[in-house]
Order: sequence, then C-alpha cells, then structure tokens
Amino acid sequence: MPSPSFDVSRFIDERPLSGHQVRVLVTCFVIMLLDGFDMQIIGLALPALAQDWGLSPKAFGIALTAGPVGMVIGAAALGPLADRYGRKWLVVAAVAVFGFFTLLAAYTRSPESLAVMRFLMGLGLGGVIPNVVALSAEFVPERYRGTFSALTFTGVPLGALASGLVGAWLIPLLGWQSVFLVGGLAPLAIACWAAYALPESIRFLATRRAGRKKVLSVIGKIAPEIQLAADVEFTLRETPQSKTGVAGLFGPGRTLPTVLLTLVFVSNTFGVYFFMSWLPVLMKQTGMSMTFALLSTVLLNGGGALGTATLGHLLDRFGVFKVMAISYFIGGLAIIAVGWGSSPGILIPAIFVSGTCMMGAQCAMYAAVAIVYPTAIRAAGVGTTMGWGRLGSMIGPAVGTVFVALNWPITAIFLTASVPIFAASSFIYLVGRIPRAFDS
Repeated sequence: MPSPSFDVSRFIDERPLSGHQVRVLVTCFVIMLLDGFDMQIIGLALPALAQDWGLSPKAFGIALTAGPVGMVIGAAALGPLADRYGRKWLVVAAVAVFGFFTLLAAYTRSPESLAVMRFLMGLGLGGVIPNVVALSAEFVPERYRGTFSALTFTGVPLGALASGLVGAWLIPLLGWQSVFLVGGLAPLAIACWAAYALPESIRFLATRRAGRKKVLSVIGKIAPEIQLAADVEFTLRETPQSKTGVAGLFGPGRTLPTVLLTLVFVSNTFGVYFFMSWLPVLMKQTGMSMTFALLSTVLLNGGGALGTATLGHLLDRFGVFKVMAISYFIGGLAIIAVGWGSSPGILIPAIFVSGTCMMGAQCAMYAAVAIVYPTAIRAAGVGTTMGWGRLGSMIGPAVGTVFVALNWPITAIFLTASVPIFAASSFIYLVGRIPRAFDS
C-alpha cells in the first residue's frame, strides 16, 4: 500500500498565517534590521574617523569598498550552499560572522585594518540576505509572498535609518567606535536567539527525505490540529528541477533573465552604496550642517522603508516587472533633483523619494527574485544574482572616491549617479518581456 502524501505547498498557500509563521518572519525582520544597521555604519563614522585619525575622507576608499567585496563573495558562495544544506544554520553563521567582525572594527587604528574587518564583515552580510530571502518566502502563502517578503526586508532600510539616529546621538557623545560596538554586539545576541528559535524552511525540508521528522514538527507548530502518519510522503506543487544550484539558473529561457536580474542588482547597488557611503560627506560639502549631513541618511532610509513596504504590496497587485521599472525611473529623477537641490526645502523631499524608489526597490528586488525562482533553486538564484550584483556596491563607493578626489560639482556627481538607476528600470522591464522557463 503506498504511503499517504501531503502537499506542503498547498498547506502553506491555502492557510492564513499562524503565530509560528509570524515569529519566523519577525526573526527574519530583526536580522535584516541589523544587516541594514551594519551596512550603514561606515558612511556614518567616516567624517568622525577622518577627523580623529587626521586623514582625508578619500583615504578611506579601500575601507568603503572592502565591505561590498566581501558581500559579493559571501552572497555568491553561501546562497547556492543553502539549496543543498538548508537555510537556518547558514543564516545563524552569517549573522555571527558580521556581528563579530563589526565588533572588532571598533578597535582598528588604520584604514587598512578597518578594511580587513569590513571585508570579513561583508562575508557575513552577503551570506545573510539570500538565505533570509529563501527562508521567509518559503513560510508565507504564494498570494502574499511579495507583500510579506517585502515587509521582512523593510528591516534593511529601517536598520540603516536606526543607525543614522543612533550615530547622530552616539558619535558626538562617545566617538565613532560606539556605533561599531552596538553594531557588533546586537547581531551576536540575535544569532544566539536564531539558533534556538528559527526553524528550517518547511519547503526545503519537504524536498529532503531525511527531513521528514522536522517537517512533521514544523507542521505541528503551524497547525497543531493536523495529525499525519509517520510514513507520510511530502510533496511540493512545483515542477522538479533537472538541474539545481547555480547550474539551474542557466539554459534556454533561464540565462538571459538571470543575466538581466544580475544587471538590475549591479545598477541598484551602485546607487544604494554610493548614497550610503558618500551622502553625509557630500551634504557637508554643500554647506549643510553636520547634523543635517548625518540625518540625511535617516531621510534616505526612511524613504527606503516606506518604499519597501509599499512596493511589496504593489508587486502582488500589479506584477513585479511593471512596478519595479516605474520605481527605478522615478528614483533616477529624484537623484538628479538631489544634485540640483541647494536648500533643505528641495533636498529633504528629493533624498526621501530617492530612498523610496531606489532603496525601496533594492529590498523589493529580493521579493521579486524569490517570486521568479522556484524552491529548488531559489537561494541559488537570489545568492547568484544578488552576489554578482554586489559588484555595483564595490563600484559605487569607489566612483564616489574619484568624484571627491576630482572635486566634481555636486550636480554632475548626482547626475552621473542617476544613470545606473535609469538602466535598472530598463533591465527589469526587459525581464518582464522576454520568455522565461524557470519552472520547466
């Protein structure tokens, strides 16, 4: 007699969210909050660091670039591993890594040693996102995947916003080291919590025979009223993939979408990390006060949080590609306006809208890619496109270093920075227009 079967996809997709699923999403949100906090730290600390060490801001170009380099490697390496070994423990390890090396960065004494700590921290930051994307997406119903995934990733801009508020308060009071101490100890604490409380992805476990007992345990926590036989066979309502890992991302109907999604991330991360690294410095150079320069990151990330939450809902309602293309186009216009702004009355709305449409789109892209790729290659898809897309996060701060060294006019700097965002609008539009075959 054949074993009874249980469709995990249908179980998740047709039920309302349970308290257990909400706890998973909240834990993922907190992790992303700390991820965003630690990404922003270097840009906030830079003016005080330069003053404390008696160096020009351009001397920190290597430290600004080192973190994104580590993130490229971390995302590209740890994303595909999650499709083989699971999401949970890679998330825990990655959070512990970025927390530990952010903590050590508080004790550095040179741009070179700071760059080493930022590179190692970047390995952890890069590994967190693709695994949290996969884990959170696989615990929510498909009809709400864009909304709930995006809400989870509002943690990134909110964390960066929080770092701006904390930095504006702590740095003048206790020095630049204070933000690195906070940014190191908090992730180490949440890593310990996640090791205890975070379950493995139920969809991932359903693809592994060895995970049957764990699937039964998770189902029991989501729906205690359901009783299943010990020999039940778990199934997914997805076409099995003949190729998994990175190999599953390429082939007819797969290569071009994967390349274009990667280019979207390259373009987007260029803009995001250029702003996160250089916005306080550039605002100071326009004659704004140090307080406004620091709080400009709050405006940017506040807009990013609003954009992430709003775009996630719009993805489910109007479709991924149309919404993202429009968002990037408006974001490009707002960046140009930042360069032309000469007063807070112009700069405040321009920076806020830049964050809404550029940083919000960056986080919404995680939800978009989670929608495009099926379970068997989801973490590999997110990790690969986002990982290689992080090349933009290396180029953005480096190009900013060149702009500052050459004393470019502010208008020219932001006009140039808008070009990749307009390009991202074109790339994501094309993904929606070409044939895709990720489910066959």
